[in-house]
Amino acid sequence: MNIKKRIKRIIRGTDIVVFANCQGRAIVEYLKRGLTGGRFRIRHFRNSQRMGKMKPPEVIVDAITNADIAIIHPLKKNHGILSYEYIRSVISPDTLLISVPYVVNTGVYSLCFSPHSKGMFDFGRIHGEDIIVEELRRHGLDGVIKRYQACEIDFCLKDRFSESLNTLKKNESLTDITVSDFIQENLNNKKLFLTFNHPSSTVMLQIMEGIKTLTGLPLRTDLPDFQNENFARFPTKNALISPYDVEVHGYNFEPTPDWIEKGVRWIKMIAEAYDRILTKKR
Repeated sequence: MNIKKRIKRIIRGTDIVVFANCQGRAIVEYLKRGLTGGRFRIRHFRNSQRMGKMKPPEVIVDAITNADIAIIHPLKKNHGILSYEYIRSVISPDTLLISVPYVVNTGVYSLCFSPHSKGMFDFGRIHGEDIIVEELRRHGLDGVIKRYQACEIDFCLKDRFSESLNTLKKNESLTDITVSDFIQENLNNKKLFLTFNHPSSTVMLQIMEGIKTLTGLPLRTDLPDFQNENFARFPTKNALISPYDVEVHGYNFEPTPDWIEKGVRWIKMIAEAYDRILTKKR
């Protein structure tokens, strides 16, 4: 490490930069709460305009490449200078670069609302909407609602789960930390997801353990606060857990109390949007 950087570290502490989406914010929360001893400067840079307040790429790259420790979600080549390939090519030899996976699985629950994603309709995407559309074609809205309430709709959860898990495994070929095997082995034992893209503390702590091992940071992962399944305060309003989900995956936790109310509301959203499309085609 050069003299200037060593002096900077003494003055401001270890500089840790996290470049990731909302899961990056969670990593920052765990670092701030779990780091003991020493001085640390911890910053989070968002990797998507959809999250808002994203810094210019040049600012982000400068922060990453000059940090003591950089923790990032690796991005593909189409992201230009923010891509993992480019960052690795310009990173300072004094920077410890750690890549972590973006943990997402659209097959953990039957319906998951993602308002900022692109789907079949203009309100974002509800994972499982394609199945609801097919149900609407066969049974009409009233019939679909009755079938949903009776847990008679096949949401193809096991296939959706496997597809998402395989995508995660593929993406983990670029990451220093992996969680796909842990998810596969523990899906029935613990609540691993709050929403399809918001992991519970159980999964997040696997990532933090990996960061602790790779960095040697004085990071505690055994704090009582971390036993809260949503220590990172992820929003959870866009997910539901139905009795169907519990039965198919063999979960050892209960359905959410509002699974009927929320599910029916989303089904009606899909039905109205689908009807608008049909009306335009007439």
